[in-house]
Amino acid sequence: MRQPGAVVPFNLPYVGEQAFGMMAYLDEMRENRTGISKAASGLSPDQLQSSTQQAVNQTIEAAQQRTELIARLFSENGMTRLYSGILKLITKYQDETRIVRLTNGFVPMNPESWDPKMDVTTNVQLGSGGQRERMQMLQGINQIQEKLLTTLGPENPIVNVQNMYNSLQGIMEAGGLKDAGTGKFFTNPAEYQPPPPAPPEPDMNQQLIEVQMTEIQANIQKKTLELELEREKMIRSDDRLRDKNEADVILKAAELQARYGAQVDVAQIKANADRDREIVNALAPGQGQQNAQR
Repeated sequence: MRQPGAVVPFNLPYVGEQAFGMMAYLDEMRENRTGISKAASGLSPDQLQSSTQQAVNQTIEAAQQRTELIARLFSENGMTRLYSGILKLITKYQDETRIVRLTNGFVPMNPESWDPKMDVTTNVQLGSGGQRERMQMLQGINQIQEKLLTTLGPENPIVNVQNMYNSLQGIMEAGGLKDAGTGKFFTNPAEYQPPPPAPPEPDMNQQLIEVQMTEIQANIQKKTLELELEREKMIRSDDRLRDKNEADVILKAAELQARYGAQVDVAQIKANADRDREIVNALAPGQGQQNAQR
């Protein structure tokens, strides 16, 4: 510096204000493309104080509809092509049956007979309105179904128990319950198995009749056994008496022969006694044969 004041600082102009406008433009572009805005993440209390409920709901629903649109585009243009390629690969390379889990059950899967050119459709489980509107619509349908079932009965051509179960399951799914179809809250009528019927109560009159019939049969059997026993006694007594008489006859015949020399036909007497025994035994079949053998 050869003279005073020759060295001075450089004055750089401030351009940050122009950059702020560009940052706001980029934020707006991102919100328009993704649908994720400040309104979607929640409004501040200051903004809520100066806005009506309808205006806030419309702002949030607009952001949700943009998010749903992006999800639909991604599913139709991305997931459909992805699963179409998976279908072609699995029909080409899988050559044996596999067990897979489907609709809460294990089923065999053999893709050899599948057509790899089948159409693939996606279901993103998103309605045309917001979550609140879908919930209100399903609740209204459920109320109408309940009225029809109450008025027309369970057997009517308009609505049945399965339709009501489907509406209840849709309400739970709209409420964000992931285990809505597991039977935790409601039982599927198609999978319901009624309990076995209870056994009928015993009839006291029938039981009394059965007891009396059993007693009568026991008495008849007892009387039959007593009669058979008496008959057996009579047969044995008759046999004993006949044997005694036969022995007496033989003894008398021997005595007459020894004393007077008279000939007595003992064989004929014994034959007559045996004939009488057979006649008596014929009165009791079975027992007479046993006595004859004895």
